[in-house]
Amino acid sequence: MKYLLILLLSVILIRPCNAQNVSQIVNEKTGNISFTPPPITGLWVIEKVLVNDKNLSPTAKWILFEADGTYTSGNGWLQNDLGSWVYDDQQNTLLQSTEIGIDPYGPFNVSFQGQRMVWDRVEEGNKVRIILVAAKNKPMAPWDKIVGSWEITIANGIAPTTGKVISEYLLEKTTYSFGWDRRYKKFDKEGVLVETGIWQIDAHLPTLTLISDEKNTQTNWEIEVSNSEMHWKRPMNNELMKLYFKKS
Repeated sequence: MKYLLILLLSVILIRPCNAQNVSQIVNEKTGNISFTPPPITGLWVIEKVLVNDKNLSPTAKWILFEADGTYTSGNGWLQNDLGSWVYDDQQNTLLQSTEIGIDPYGPFNVSFQGQRMVWDRVEEGNKVRIILVAAKNKPMAPWDKIVGSWEITIANGIAPTTGKVISEYLLEKTTYSFGWDRRYKKFDKEGVLVETGIWQIDAHLPTLTLISDEKNTQTNWEIEVSNSEMHWKRPMNNELMKLYFKKS
């Protein structure tokens, strides 16, 4: 029973140390310093990821560091990770862990540049740098913005080399409806449902993939999407087909 009590007490004492190192807690208890949250606490958006000189920045990636030593992260409005963190303000290092275990690459060296935070470390011989910026709101990703109904307004053929319009197409009114469940519906000018399928946007590239239910065909479009307008582009014959949409 004595050993069980010691084990339980150790778990209770260790848990609050996620957000601070031991020296901080000792100093705070003795009154040498005031209790303040570590500087990484709060919401951060990843601005850039560099592996050596290669830019591998993800889309709308964010991470939220809670004061209790836990964190959540995701892309856009989708959360896809959670775990705990330890920040050592003596060494300026950050170590993260998940249910799987402690980050196998070890801690990041942390520095601050105004509203930005920079993480540096070496992974398998590669220099990795992650630049984050403090934020108040989680960023929207293209897959968040595309949800809803969109009507085609213009269809053009673009010269690949010059970017000039070389063809103009008269298309009947067509509407696409994109659902949060990654299903899409296509309607003709009369509002009749003519196609259904699955849609997916790449996590790193501005690429929309449509997979039709009927023929199981896959079509890829390079996209640009805002809150009210959207553009699709893909090679077709000797030109780039470009479709312009407005949100219904």
